[in-house]
Amino acid sequence: MKLKYIAFEFENCDGLTIEGKHIDDLRIDDIKTSFASYASGTVCKTEKAGVFAAEINKAADVIRYQFDDTGIEDLKQYTFQRLKCRDIVCIAFETEDDNTKYSYDVKWSDDDFINGFQKSYISDNGNMYIVIDEHKGIEDYFNMELINSPGYCAEDYAK
Repeated sequence: MKLKYIAFEFENCDGLTIEGKHIDDLRIDDIKTSFASYASGTVCKTEKAGVFAAEINKAADVIRYQFDDTGIEDLKQYTFQRLKCRDIVCIAFETEDDNTKYSYDVKWSDDDFINGFQKSYISDNGNMYIVIDEHKGIEDYFNMELINSPGYCAEDYAK
């Protein structure tokens, strides 16, 4: 399946979207479905990903504005700067092959504002690596020597 985009929602209700062509590696695993009632006579289905790991190409690190407020200079930041804040609450993506949309809450630690399970790393080549996993880190999903090697390009290793 070809990825159209991946969208991140944050604890402060901000969000950002990255084109699928900039996602070099992606893993979403340990998905659990649950149902809960938040109001009388209602039920909500929630799907939670216990594992999320992504390699994001440095080409995605562009200037963006929080909450899409392009007129407010104080809200200007780079994509990777925002993703490093450790407050991703939900990831969503769509595939081109069948236009299916997927959305998953991510596993969150006990802290109210920072997800202790979220780790990020920017390689020597400028690519970003994000892992949300209670028990594992970046080095468990990505070969650190490889991703930091001169001239590393994920496309060269996907063949």
